[in-house]
Amino acid sequence: MKKLFIALGVIVVLLVLAMFIGPSLIPVETYKTEILAQVKQATGREARIDGDFKLSILPSVKFVAGKVSFANAPGGKAAQMVTLDRLTVKVALFPLIGGNIEIDAFVLQKPVINLEVDASGKPNWQFGATATKSDSGAGKKSAASSDSGGSGLEGLKLGDVRLVDGLVSYRDARGGDAQRISGINLTLSLPSLDSPMKADGSLVWNKEKIALVLGLSNPNAFLAGKKTNIDARIEAAPVKFTFKGSAAQAGKIKAGGDLDLDVPSIRKLASWVGAKLDAPGSGYGPLKIAGKVDVNGNRFAFRDAKLSVDAITGAGEVAFDGGGRKPVITGKLTLGMLDVNPYLPPEAKAAAPQAASKPVGGTATDGKPPEASDWSDDPIDLSGFRAADAQFDLSVAGILVRKIKIGAANLKVSLKDGVLVTDLTRMALYGGTGKARLMANGAARISQIALNFDLANFQARPFMGDAMDFDQIEGAANADMSITTHGRSQRDLVSGLGGAGKVKFLN
Repeated sequence: MKKLFIALGVIVVLLVLAMFIGPSLIPVETYKTEILAQVKQATGREARIDGDFKLSILPSVKFVAGKVSFANAPGGKAAQMVTLDRLTVKVALFPLIGGNIEIDAFVLQKPVINLEVDASGKPNWQFGATATKSDSGAGKKSAASSDSGGSGLEGLKLGDVRLVDGLVSYRDARGGDAQRISGINLTLSLPSLDSPMKADGSLVWNKEKIALVLGLSNPNAFLAGKKTNIDARIEAAPVKFTFKGSAAQAGKIKAGGDLDLDVPSIRKLASWVGAKLDAPGSGYGPLKIAGKVDVNGNRFAFRDAKLSVDAITGAGEVAFDGGGRKPVITGKLTLGMLDVNPYLPPEAKAAAPQAASKPVGGTATDGKPPEASDWSDDPIDLSGFRAADAQFDLSVAGILVRKIKIGAANLKVSLKDGVLVTDLTRMALYGGTGKARLMANGAARISQIALNFDLANFQARPFMGDAMDFDQIEGAANADMSITTHGRSQRDLVSGLGGAGKVKFLN
């Protein structure tokens, strides 16, 4: 037994001597060559270190490399997939021997990452090397042990972790899509997995600087599927988003807390993200939303919400379910005064008054559709209605359309398989009541629109004055109308107008 302990002692001494004396006897270039060879063996691509290269063991394991590059996939547009001016890695030695990872420094200076997808759909981050069956089995075993025994990062500690002035580009050869994110700066602090983590950074996208902040009170608890406090903030000139609550990673993300969204201009935000909003009118300005959000995988619920869009204010709840064949959105909102005029195009110029050829009667007569010379030929595409299903219940204090004033009203909005149906189930209108139904069919090859309304016991003079600038009628009236049209443009819709209606005066 004594001889065994002596033998073990000799082995340990030799290992220690090899660890500390070896680097001074073996040329650094040998390590460099071996590292690059291992990268090629693992990925099938060339890596280069054309700048300085340093490797030391004491007092910590330190690796420094300058002018590093990693080749792109064959046929890629960029010559290199990754380049960086300098890489610095510093790891505490003795904790590493004990199985713990304490990263004193991990700094990437001016990294450039070129992500590409070729014409066949293969991304350049998919490498040629494939795992063997034994590798795959080992991976499954490792994953199983990880699931049963924690994250495997229990001893991880991060000191000076930074990404300095990075750039990421993305290009898809199939559709020509391209994105570029520059000025990427990130600082990460993590004293231990049981200590608060903070990530603080910024980047530039579409000429706007975006500030990013993420705080996690206990990363270890989060990875173990336990709730932990989270604080996130994204801020740029077109949008500001904050979330403060709790989250857990338990196979799927679960989170809940307070959310706040502030958009100074919906139009500017849409333009920034590449979806320019050409809707008519002067609306789509400021948007503010605040409330409590619950996330469970691909299901989202937003409750106790308060919102404002331009001058419109409201409160309610919204839910989103992305787990089915297509997203389903449901909600219930209560709005104040709904002035839709900022969202309407300018009114067409009224035609010069003509002498009446027939006396005004109690019922409407058929006539020719309006002239279509001033209407747009721009395509109207309602196929976007097929992207999701939705069901909304809306209550509004009042509605203003042009000069028409509608009192308190209830609306039910349904979007199902590309067909939008809006039912105005109750409304107060100039002393009377009314109902209306609007259908817009985006499932058909050509857009179809139908409108029906029924008004009862309303005061004709103020209504006709606001609706048609006509005030030569007195008394109460009933009215109903049915209008249909179809077409691919505004001109088509006007030309295709058809329907009937009647007005009955009660006194």
